[in-house]
Amino acid sequence: MAWNWSHTQEAYDNARDNLETLSLETLHIIWAEIKSYPNDDKWNWERFYNDNLDLAKKLSYNCLLDDIWGYMDDFRTCDNGGFNAWCCPYGCHTVPFDLIKDDIK
Repeated sequence: MAWNWSHTQEAYDNARDNLETLSLETLHIIWAEIKSYPNDDKWNWERFYNDNLDLAKKLSYNCLLDDIWGYMDDFRTCDNGGFNAWCCPYGCHTVPFDLIKDDIK
């Protein structure tokens, strides 16, 4: 089960900052998941995902961040309790609304 965002602007700013801590490889995966969703054709989903993953690898880091954040801001979904913002449609990639400390990175 998922919740809708209802946080402070500071929490949204933290989530955006935390998104920037993710690796380029993780951003590629998230972007491909977003672009592949929804795809009800389960037989072709993997091919569709892999094509989007190849496209993601051609985009700049900043482009990926902007696209993913745009999706997150439109989708506005978080886990139960509202601790982590979903980065992808499936909820398997999240970032916390609390700011990640620099020494944790």
